[in-house]
Amino acid sequence: MMKSLPKLVVGLGNPGDQYAFTLHNIGFLTVDYFLQYQQGFSGFKEKHKALIAQITIDEQPVWFMKPQTYMNLSGDAVSEIVRYHRWSDTEVLIIHDEIDFEWGRIQLKKGGGSAGHRGLESIFQCWQSDFYRLRVGIGKPESRDAKKYVLANVSKSLIEDLAQSAVNALKIIFLNGFENAKSKINPWPKEPTHA
Repeated sequence: MMKSLPKLVVGLGNPGDQYAFTLHNIGFLTVDYFLQYQQGFSGFKEKHKALIAQITIDEQPVWFMKPQTYMNLSGDAVSEIVRYHRWSDTEVLIIHDEIDFEWGRIQLKKGGGSAGHRGLESIFQCWQSDFYRLRVGIGKPESRDAKKYVLANVSKSLIEDLAQSAVNALKIIFLNGFENAKSKINPWPKEPTHA
C-alpha cells in the first residue's frame, strides 16, 4: 500500500513584518524553514490569494502555501487552491498554532473542531472538510487574553526552535505518510534522547 502524503501543505499566519515572529505565525515559519533546505525551491509566487511554492518530494509535486488574506480569512485562499486542483481532504495538511497544547507539543490529527482558532474556522466555513492538521503547541497565556498572546512578538530564537520542531514533524510525515507518522509525532511528553 502506498503511503498517504500531502499534496498541499498550508502554513497559517498573517502577512506583514509586524507579525513575522508572533506565535500565530508558526505555520508560516514552519513552511519557510522547511523549504529553505529543499532542493528545487526557488521562492514563492503569488497566486490563489497566497504565496505558493512547488517542489518535488519522492518524485511527486507538493505545493506549499502561505495565505495572504490574514488569518481570519485563510479559508478564502485554501478553498480556492483546493477546488482548482480538486484535492481531497486526505491530501491537505494545515499547520497552525495550538493554544490548548503546552509549548512544544506537536500533534498530527485528521479532522476535529477549531477550538476558537479563527484561521481554522475560516477554512471549515469555506471548505467543509476533515483535513489533516499539524497542531503546534504554544501554551496558554497566564494572565493576558488569548488574542494579545498569539499576536505578541516573542524572541526569534524561541520561535525558531518551535518552528524547527514542527519542521522535524513535517519531515516525518513525508518519510512515513500521514497514518504512520502519527505514532512517531504524537506521543507526549517526548522521551529524552541520549547521545
